[in-house]
Amino acid sequence: MENKKYPEPVESLIVILGIYFGIFILALIFSSLFESSLQPGNNTKSIYLFFIFAGSFYLLIPLVYAYKKQYNLYHLFRFKKVPFHVVILSLFIAFSLSILSDELSRLLDLIIPMPEWLIEQINDSMKVDNTTDFVLLFMGVVLIAAVAEEGLIRGFLQTSLEQKGDVTRAVLLSAITWTFIHTNPWWAIQFFVLGMVFGYLAWRTDSVIPSMIAHGINNLIALLFINFNLEEKMEWYTWQGHVSPILLILSLGLIYWSIKQLDSYYRAD
Repeated sequence: MENKKYPEPVESLIVILGIYFGIFILALIFSSLFESSLQPGNNTKSIYLFFIFAGSFYLLIPLVYAYKKQYNLYHLFRFKKVPFHVVILSLFIAFSLSILSDELSRLLDLIIPMPEWLIEQINDSMKVDNTTDFVLLFMGVVLIAAVAEEGLIRGFLQTSLEQKGDVTRAVLLSAITWTFIHTNPWWAIQFFVLGMVFGYLAWRTDSVIPSMIAHGINNLIALLFINFNLEEKMEWYTWQGHVSPILLILSLGLIYWSIKQLDSYYRAD
């Protein structure tokens, strides 16, 4: 009998939740075992780095699982090449989305502000003291996070959901799952919106390359802003505590145009 090409959606979700809780438990064990021996200022960063690199298992375990089950790895994980102009459009979407997401965060913070202690914890975990720290964070936050999470969520999970024929539900559920595994309720809406766009890109192009680009660029911009105080140096970026209206209008126009171009290209194809 021919082997199935794709896992059932419930099967994919169980694998993902199993990995998530496994990594979460490992992080707790790591914290309890090594926190006393670490320098006080490095505790958060060390635990955070552990969690980031443990995140590579988000992709490695499903790959091994799918291989053992003899699923179609190429189509399931969507690591497919895309044309160069699609890469350029993905970059346009990435930068525009980062700007719009930044403003969304500022607006939501007016309604439900994130606790100061959590802001400091996140900023401290993302700040670097030397080149080695930057390389490690870049590998973890930009490369590993984008590749592993997109391959897992927009590949492994969303592809299995799409096989049921409802693309909208597939994108929606994959975005909800991605939001859940980030465990930050104050950023839930931002993650959900980003997840919807990433899911659309993966479905429309049938590749995780565009969503990986958008995901990685979004994380890279956050890393650079935190470490190089770019907001203070780029006075033109903000206006009265918000992103410049001109930038917002340009970003909305660019993301709309880029998505239209992608849609037209793949419809014609």
